[in-house]
Amino acid sequence: VSDDGFLVFQGETDPLSGSPLRIPLWHPGSLLARTFWSGNLLHRSPRELPHLPEEESIIGSSPVLCLPVMRNLKVRCVEAKNCVDRTCPSYYSENLKCWLRNIPPEFFTGGGNPEIYRESVTACLRCDVFPSAALLVVRSVENGKVVTRENAVPISNLASEAGLALEVVSLYDSMKIMAVTDGLTGLYNHREFYQSLRRELERARRYRHTLSLLMIDVDDFKRFNDRFGHPAGDFALLKIAELLRKCARTTDIIARYGGEEFALILPESTPGGALMVAERIKSEVAGHNFIPKAEYSVHLTVSIGIYSSANGDVSEDQIVSLADEASYVAKKSGKNQVVVKAPG
Repeated sequence: VSDDGFLVFQGETDPLSGSPLRIPLWHPGSLLARTFWSGNLLHRSPRELPHLPEEESIIGSSPVLCLPVMRNLKVRCVEAKNCVDRTCPSYYSENLKCWLRNIPPEFFTGGGNPEIYRESVTACLRCDVFPSAALLVVRSVENGKVVTRENAVPISNLASEAGLALEVVSLYDSMKIMAVTDGLTGLYNHREFYQSLRRELERARRYRHTLSLLMIDVDDFKRFNDRFGHPAGDFALLKIAELLRKCARTTDIIARYGGEEFALILPESTPGGALMVAERIKSEVAGHNFIPKAEYSVHLTVSIGIYSSANGDVSEDQIVSLADEASYVAKKSGKNQVVVKAPG
């Protein structure tokens, strides 16, 4: 199951796009989607059941067995951090298949406009309690063994092993993400910042490209923390990270350098282009109210230092030091300013 709610079959090709076949899990006309939500399916002639035309390459025309692959439940509804519906009958219970109540009965009869089910289906997929992670489809082949109730039992055991394998894959993916990202903001961490900066400097040297670096320091952040508390400070850093994403290009690399300091790597960016980005960041942060429920607006500002290398002819430590010096000058010159450090 993909993050956006599709069953993705890597071994089958979509005839229109040529990419792996994707079946939307909110489509009531999909036999595979209905099976994913309701449970196992064993059928001698699957094409007799309502299905989407693109599913025929998956289910075939001979007996087929479909099994949702289940993850091990580690939390109850009450422990799921992304669930706030305390009126749900399942909230204090374990595995009562609340998703079956969330999806209208018409879905399982193949009726209705698919788009009306999308929101409820994708909400269940995001829930920590929902156990299904994949769908195992086993079909009979010509001159092969026919899928029956008897040989479905060992296949069910295989589905359990597949569930454990998916748990390991999920854990590995999570660990990879945790290794390179900052836990609070979701931006790259200090270590990955230097790895990315090294790669971009090497690319700038190879292709004779300009590279700019912004060092961004939040002004008077300790005073903000002392006045409003550390939770408010964490929220402010999280919001600043969102504003940086808003101002940056998709090719730019954003990192939390440490504490209240951020860094922004701008590949193939001229000093003028970097200055425009920095001015926009300065304006966005200064114009934001960081305590929305306060009686009066609470603002923060940033001091930004910029250094641009014409062809990557500096080391990563040198470019960080030069941009950091510019940020220090901006802070000492009155804060809420942008200072460009000129080469040489």
